[in-house]
Amino acid sequence: MPADAVQSLRDAVQWHQPVRGRSGATALVQALRQAAPADVLELMLESPSAALAAKARVRHQAAADVAQGLGLSQALVQRLQVLERSIPDAPGKLRCPTCGDELAKRSALLALGERVKKGDEPNPLVRSFFEQPAAAALQQTALHRAANCHNFRQEVSESMAILESLRKLRPWEDEALHFVDLCCGSAMTATFLALSAPKSTVTAVDIRPRQQLPHFREAGIANVSYLCEDMTRPGFLEVMEKALLDVALPVVVLGMHCCGALSVVATQIYNRFPQCVAILLCPCCLLRGIDLKRAETLMPEVPKSLLTVAGAGPDERYERWASGLAQLLPEAVLEYDLRVFVYS
Repeated sequence: MPADAVQSLRDAVQWHQPVRGRSGATALVQALRQAAPADVLELMLESPSAALAAKARVRHQAAADVAQGLGLSQALVQRLQVLERSIPDAPGKLRCPTCGDELAKRSALLALGERVKKGDEPNPLVRSFFEQPAAAALQQTALHRAANCHNFRQEVSESMAILESLRKLRPWEDEALHFVDLCCGSAMTATFLALSAPKSTVTAVDIRPRQQLPHFREAGIANVSYLCEDMTRPGFLEVMEKALLDVALPVVVLGMHCCGALSVVATQIYNRFPQCVAILLCPCCLLRGIDLKRAETLMPEVPKSLLTVAGAGPDERYERWASGLAQLLPEAVLEYDLRVFVYS
């Protein structure tokens, strides 16, 4: 660990400063993740702010969860758990019995449902969501991470858009299929599918830790599995192949949040594995600089003309990117109104 980082941690010990950056991690969590020297970590654990630091949750994880995920000693994990429990919750505060997350008094699911009941929701996709039995099932505590996820209304709209498109192809609620939800995020779509299609199996794929997903087992949902994978790493397609063979059902590939080159990976899955019977792809953004640098190894099938990002406005670039992705799929049909590729 760099000396300046160690000194920064020493300075933060007494004040429980959050570390600057997107993660918002506390100084204690940063120390755990970066293997800080033992004396620095001990200073933190003995400081007056240690209990607050241990109890603070970032992305659904307290310090003990982070330590356990990193494979640190069980003695350290238990010490952090004791510190965390030493500060009682405020009266009336509810927590998930599985993960310890604080539960919202009114979830985004309930708030949006009330908006629909009042007739204030203009989006027909959102309205149709609340007509489904799965919407009521999402109210159980074990699924709070789906029911109260970031941008819940947008997640609902996107999930319904892609599933309505799928309904045009086949009666997915009644078939036994294998849905592969790529870049699943909060697993809103995966959860809805698992509840709505009990004959099917859902594999959710994302790079985020498993702890950030809904508690499927506690909710009694047995037809969901999770692959914590970087879709751009060498060997990902081999992992995907094993998952498809293990389930041994016709595969529907879903890609609502496949940024940049990840949309190409979605087409690679469809084109490579004969089990795939359909793909629904909605490219949410254009190629990034890092995608272009590794284009030859990550997506060799993409023509150089499609990799050109200069000399056009955002709308034109998106149309070109969407059309180019469609050309990677045999006889693909592009629905411009939803920006969803439908192929079967």
